[in-house]
Amino acid sequence: MRIFFAAGGTAGHINPAIATAQIVKEAEPDSAFLFAAAPGGLEKRLVGDAGFDTVPLKVHGLKRSLSPKNIAVLWDAALATHRAKKLLADFKPDVVFGTGGYLSYPVLRAAQRMGIPTVLHESNAIPGLSAKLLARRTDLVLLTFPDAAKQFPSLVHCVHTGTPLRVSFSEINRVQARKELGIAPQEQFIVSFGGSLGADALNRMCLQLMCANQMESVRYLHATGRRNYDRVMQEFAARSLRPPVGSRIVPYIEDMPIIMAAADLIICRAGASTLSELSLLGRASVLIPYPNAASDHQRLNARNMSELGGAKIVEEGDGGYEHLKKEVSDLISDPAGRRKMELCAKRLQPADSASRILNALKSLL
Repeated sequence: MRIFFAAGGTAGHINPAIATAQIVKEAEPDSAFLFAAAPGGLEKRLVGDAGFDTVPLKVHGLKRSLSPKNIAVLWDAALATHRAKKLLADFKPDVVFGTGGYLSYPVLRAAQRMGIPTVLHESNAIPGLSAKLLARRTDLVLLTFPDAAKQFPSLVHCVHTGTPLRVSFSEINRVQARKELGIAPQEQFIVSFGGSLGADALNRMCLQLMCANQMESVRYLHATGRRNYDRVMQEFAARSLRPPVGSRIVPYIEDMPIIMAAADLIICRAGASTLSELSLLGRASVLIPYPNAASDHQRLNARNMSELGGAKIVEEGDGGYEHLKKEVSDLISDPAGRRKMELCAKRLQPADSASRILNALKSLL
């Protein structure tokens, strides 16, 4: 199978595409893969680290506010469709696979015009703009949340597969992960992060929580996001703050499967890929939805997990820190409650997600 991937912008778009390539490669080792990569985009590094090839495609995301820069963005998008046709003609894919975001639209649109089968994976409970624009002409739409099918026209062929997750998330368990990280059985390990780009409000809340709790039995790991790390550490130094003994602040978590597998509690945004990772691993979480996400999809994502019983929700506005502090305190002191949440979290991601995705792709051939 030859698959051309269009996934960029954030790790939430890129990692499901990488995971899909890994799923297909494991089943069909002779398959070939190629990823489009925008200049300066995160996808080139993440895809390269996973061992797959990229080709450059100049395209940028639209500004959500009125901006003269959007004129250049739209012009590049129009040219990108033409460039994508050349890339597809050279690679000759059996399928073109998109995960939403600004890279998906020109590539999938080019494939549709060339008669190449297209697949779109929509991770969120509310489809993004690219997904809505592309869906009518897309051969197959794969969904993380089954109710998202209601957001598409009835003629669109939707299949509930869950989110493609990197193979490494299914290759590690809690005991192995904690042993590798040197975390003792009696210690409680809290992990917090704000996505691949970081989050200012989440940084403030989680770091305040970290410094307020100096219990020896609780260890923290917080990722600030690369663009925020220096500023956060300067603020720590200026205020003479110090993390608890054994806790760490890092710019980015490179070994996320091991870290999440070892955690007793995870504090994070409510991106669909992250929720699927929490579900596969079975981890209790406190979700802080990004309030400015398109169509407020993170709040709806979080609500889906909360209604299953797998997560608590905290808003980042006024009173957010006090609410977070109470939820974390309650969960840390209630191991039985956390175990119940872990079992409930597992209900979000289908256990046979990988085979569903592979079967869906094969159906197009």
